[in-house]
Amino acid sequence: PQVNPDHAKYISGSTAGMLYLSNLERTFEGRNTGLIIVPCYYERLVTEWTPREQGGGLVASHDPNADIIGTARPNDRGQQILQNGHQLIDTAYHYVLVQDPESKVWHQAIMPLKSTALKASRRMNSTISTTMIPGTDKRAPRFLFKWRLTTQKEQKDQNIWSSPKLEQLDMVTADVYRAAKDYALVAAKGLLRRVAQESEMELETQK
Repeated sequence: PQVNPDHAKYISGSTAGMLYLSNLERTFEGRNTGLIIVPCYYERLVTEWTPREQGGGLVASHDPNADIIGTARPNDRGQQILQNGHQLIDTAYHYVLVQDPESKVWHQAIMPLKSTALKASRRMNSTISTTMIPGTDKRAPRFLFKWRLTTQKEQKDQNIWSSPKLEQLDMVTADVYRAAKDYALVAAKGLLRRVAQESEMELETQK
């Protein structure tokens, strides 16, 4: 809706492929410059949703190994559907710091990746898991390096959409490292999980 001039949530000048920070209600160029982020914490959940035609809304969050996951069956669109008609969506939640390109201020954000965006999530996690602290044989913390987040066009048949692209950059400063570590400790307690899911619900209801 932020890129639809006829929608109440439209943000002037916004177009498809841009990045949207809901907590700031601002959009940023996505194809080339993108945004600088610092990944702080990651968790994977399988979220259970009521179908949009039935009012939509988040029902519950499940561990990927929960028994209920095995009871879902794919529909004709490949969506995983439970016996009660609810849809299961595999979601990767990345808790990140995002730098405002203009003010250079860092903001806390939550980046839920799902569907085709899970490819970018897996690539980033793979890189993080094999990155070492320079000059040592110790694995680097998730928040030791900055990343550039941009978007890229994807197409299948007549469907066209934008997917995230993530590129590892240089190391963070000591101040950013401390801020990222503090954010990771809070996220690890599960205190921000509901915030992430409420944001998802809000965006879904805007469509």
